[in-house]
Amino acid sequence: MSVEDRHDIDLRKKNRDWLALSAKFALAVRHILRSEKITQTELARRMGVSSVQVSKILSGKENIGLQTIAKIERALDRSIVTFCGITEPQINNSSKSSFGPVIQPYTSNVASNMYTGVCEPEPGGYSDSRKE
Repeated sequence: MSVEDRHDIDLRKKNRDWLALSAKFALAVRHILRSEKITQTELARRMGVSSVQVSKILSGKENIGLQTIAKIERALDRSIVTFCGITEPQINNSSKSSFGPVIQPYTSNVASNMYTGVCEPEPGGYSDSRKE
């Protein structure tokens, strides 16, 4: 095994967590593109980035930031990422209320922590050995 191969293996082990998330995100975006018949070129145009950048993101090997995730969500006009099981409020613009759109409250499968921003692991999820 070459030194370069060994280095690549070490990097993959070190970055395993974000690589797994990147791959899941890329699969979700690819699914949306396929189901809505949107090309990578069209997504790039909507995001204001190059097709090469979109290709890197969809490879599932790119460590993208929140700004890029927000651009993708805006370009696709949908949320892709949720945090702690909390979804963003849904805006009902069809309401005829004089007070503007009706906003439905946040929903969470972790109701006791809904307002604190604390995430509890799902059963069988991660464990944190740090002491409080």
